[in-house]
Amino acid sequence: MNILLLLWAHLDDIFAVLFAMQAALVAIVRLTPTPKDDAVAAKVLSVLESLASVLSVKRKGFPAAPTSPGLY
Repeated sequence: MNILLLLWAHLDDIFAVLFAMQAALVAIVRLTPTPKDDAVAAKVLSVLESLASVLSVKRKGFPAAPTSPGLY
């Protein structure tokens, strides 16, 4: 239970670190010409994307954001 409370308290920090990891990984892949690091990066990015989809607010029953300015 204490671990869940700790994770919940630092959720913003966790997302910031994950975003920084993704940005650094994409930058490394773009700067290096080798396909070997591209394969490793693709696996890591798929794990990060699946983690982000689990923790995402966007759900099937969640209403979509309005496309035009104004209130609902």
